[in-house]
Amino acid sequence: MMQGIETARSEMHAALRRVLELLGRYLAAQRRDGRHPDTDPLRGVAIEESEVEALVVSLAADFARPRPPFGDAAVETVPVVEPPPAAVEETPLQRAGRVFRMRSPESDALVLALAVELDQRFARLVAYLNDQIARTRPSVGLALAIVNAPVNAVELCQCPAIKSGFLMIEGDGPVSTRTVRVAPEFLSRLAAPGIAVLLPAGIRLRPAGARLDDLVLNPGLGQALMRWSEGLQAARSPVPLVLAGMPGSGRATAAQAASAAAGRRLVETDWLPERLDRAERLGVAAREALWHDATLLIRVAEMARDPELGELWALLAGWNMPVALAVPPGLASAACAAAPIEPAIVTFDGVSIQQREVLWSRLLATGPAATGAPASVDLSDDERQELAARYDFPPGILARAVRRAAAETRLSGGAAPVDFAALSRACRALGSAGMGPIAQRLPQPYSRDDLVLPKDLLDELDLAAAWMRNRRRVFEQWGFGRRIALGQGLTALFAGEPGTGKTMAAQVLAHDLGLELFRVDLSRVMSKYIGETEKNLSQLFDNARGSGAMLFFDEADVLFGKRTEVKDAHDRYANLEIGYLLQRMEEHTGTTVLATNRMGDLDDAFTRRFHFILDFPMPRPPERRRIWEGMLPREAERETGIDLDTLARDYEISGGDIRNSVLSAAFMAAEEGGVIGLRHLKRGLRRELLKTGRVLDIRQRQALEGD
Repeated sequence: MMQGIETARSEMHAALRRVLELLGRYLAAQRRDGRHPDTDPLRGVAIEESEVEALVVSLAADFARPRPPFGDAAVETVPVVEPPPAAVEETPLQRAGRVFRMRSPESDALVLALAVELDQRFARLVAYLNDQIARTRPSVGLALAIVNAPVNAVELCQCPAIKSGFLMIEGDGPVSTRTVRVAPEFLSRLAAPGIAVLLPAGIRLRPAGARLDDLVLNPGLGQALMRWSEGLQAARSPVPLVLAGMPGSGRATAAQAASAAAGRRLVETDWLPERLDRAERLGVAAREALWHDATLLIRVAEMARDPELGELWALLAGWNMPVALAVPPGLASAACAAAPIEPAIVTFDGVSIQQREVLWSRLLATGPAATGAPASVDLSDDERQELAARYDFPPGILARAVRRAAAETRLSGGAAPVDFAALSRACRALGSAGMGPIAQRLPQPYSRDDLVLPKDLLDELDLAAAWMRNRRRVFEQWGFGRRIALGQGLTALFAGEPGTGKTMAAQVLAHDLGLELFRVDLSRVMSKYIGETEKNLSQLFDNARGSGAMLFFDEADVLFGKRTEVKDAHDRYANLEIGYLLQRMEEHTGTTVLATNRMGDLDDAFTRRFHFILDFPMPRPPERRRIWEGMLPREAERETGIDLDTLARDYEISGGDIRNSVLSAAFMAAEEGGVIGLRHLKRGLRRELLKTGRVLDIRQRQALEGD
């Protein structure tokens, strides 16, 4: 490595010496043509002829001596980002000439542009020859004159080095008067070999990754990537690759593995239509890909539209390099249609439960150690299967979950291994972060024992939890997945009067499944603009699938109402929204729970698609007694011997009404400075009944008004 750096520095020394000779010849030729202080006292502005002579003599003396050996220990310890290949020692200047196909005039212009950056004496000389003290970089005309190139300025600007932006032409006016400079990201590579190179913001050179054979891919996807890789090795003009899938689905990893199979690395960047510098950023990334003999992977943002995709392909047309586009599923067709040649397309539809098991095993075998956490992992086969069935995450999110759990273990002292609890917490946290503003996370303070429901409803909830836990066995191992292509997720309808426990049951179900519960904000979903409701629903279900969260639609009849006869355009588009919602519910592989107070208002097509329909009745006296008792915490100060049986027997109210009554009673007692007594509970109950407009008979009214 050190020998390679020394060779590169020696080459740069020789190149600068050659440029100095060219400058000296050009200056001598000008003097022969009559340039002299006596002929034009204003030439050179503030740079005197004597200073120029001294600069030439000084530089000539420096470059006449052999270049001193590279022996600075402080510099030797700096890591080298781009070590030369072991078989062939290629210096940075040689690589620049090969990558950007530079001929002798461009190579000399490159070294001249580098010289003024390295030594201010060169800059002063160039300013003198430019006839302007502030113009310390060479102009196109000056560079051509010094190297005596057999091309004019316009022809020079068509060379690959300049068209790619490696050599940049700046300024206004005639082409010959514009300035030549080296792209900033290449200065340190060329002038200071051995110094670590930081890539510009938003551009990443991915390290070596997995092989294609090691990836967990759906059938046929690996073969498609291998065919593209084989074509990449053989083709002079490689076919572009379009990778369609959600973020985290493994698009970049697959592109990296396919490129590595063809002997190439991977440089990735983002295409963000809202950024004004997107074309400039793309050019920098393309130069990086050329420099590293890499494939250029471009992550296209979801908000990109047809004009932006056309602009992207137009900018890529001038680059002869392998290109891969990572696009959201909804943009795959538009991305292919805008391409100048038909690209190869690979679609990432998600991973099965069995594939997630394999991913968990591989990530846990390498992930914790890679993050510096303890290498031990305490996870049984059953727990790994539970994680795979519970969290429908793409590979990228699974990898983040392992890293997060490992980091949590390390921060807690590092003594405990990465276990099921830590991984579950990491998955839940990532699931919450993946949901957008359309849904809000609900807390889960209740357990199975807190539910006071008839036994048949509790059995149905247990079966719903078992549905999600045993999906792999039923759909994959027992083959039901081949017969049921859609509807493999869990859809449940909770119907009943307000306060009968629908939301609480959803919270308990999410708790049992170890999932985050998100209540959908219907005000953010519904839109008066055509197509916006479908767009919001698409984003909602995509986020839910990517996060593994449970969706809870409260007051669902607002969005899931009956389709009507089409009498005007509003009816037609409302029916389209319902049809789209039906489609997304069937495609969704996660858990969706709908709650409604008016089941009869739901469209019949929805009720046929629910796996579970639970009708929550008003609680009976024994159940109301349990709710009254359960709503009084053990920590609450209360009178002994409170007659809860009478309250439960005489007043037919829901669990939500009981909750509100107990809470009102607690605040009344706290304000009085006493403990919760029967009179507080009666006053709280009377207040709740009056608030909801209940009609009480004389006996009930007298019972509540007395102590």
